[in-house]
Amino acid sequence: MKHLRKIFKRILLLLSIFMLIGIGILFGTSYGRELRITMAGSILTSQHPQYAKYTFLSQKELDKLQDRINHPKWSNSDEHIYKKIAGKRLEELKNQPLEIDVETIKSNKDSRFLFEGKLVTISNPFNVKLVSHQGTQGANRGEKISVMAKRNHALVAVNASGFADETGRGGGNVATGIVIENGEAIDTNMDRYTPTIITGLTKFGQMITGNYSTQQLLDKQVVSAAGF
Repeated sequence: MKHLRKIFKRILLLLSIFMLIGIGILFGTSYGRELRITMAGSILTSQHPQYAKYTFLSQKELDKLQDRINHPKWSNSDEHIYKKIAGKRLEELKNQPLEIDVETIKSNKDSRFLFEGKLVTISNPFNVKLVSHQGTQGANRGEKISVMAKRNHALVAVNASGFADETGRGGGNVATGIVIENGEAIDTNMDRYTPTIITGLTKFGQMITGNYSTQQLLDKQVVSAAGF
């Protein structure tokens, strides 16, 4: 019994030491401060922004961070690149070979934080589509990306836009921001004439980014678009 108590005390001592070291790093170093700012930014853009206060940043810092999130720096795509393409040439572009390249992106020794992600490059933009959920996983529930990908025979699928989820359990079915699918606006909580930051594709396979309203995008013949 004494042997178990000794082991337990040593474990507690080690945990206490590691905890003190962790607290020292989080609150006593520039690295720890940057880490807390990054964590706060992630929380503020999630479904539970109220938990950002537990990063123990000042309210002034949190307000400044929230303002940066709400008012990001942006610039609209070069309007001169958007032009109509003749029918024959358009068909030629649509029938171009499809090549998909998936590259792993990792942090290096100069990176402030560790990360790993995937960069997907698709050669033919006409093979990129935005699709919305069809309610196959229950009433008032959205669909998993894997379900949507299988239904649309997708080779690669990623999430886009956001969704309102009152339960906080990831089952929301109402999209937020601007959503355009097959050249038609999907009903969301976004006013048709209010601009927001988006990324989209025109019917001519050209990507468009910037601060646009739903109506402006439709006028530019955008067929797929998403934004918060």
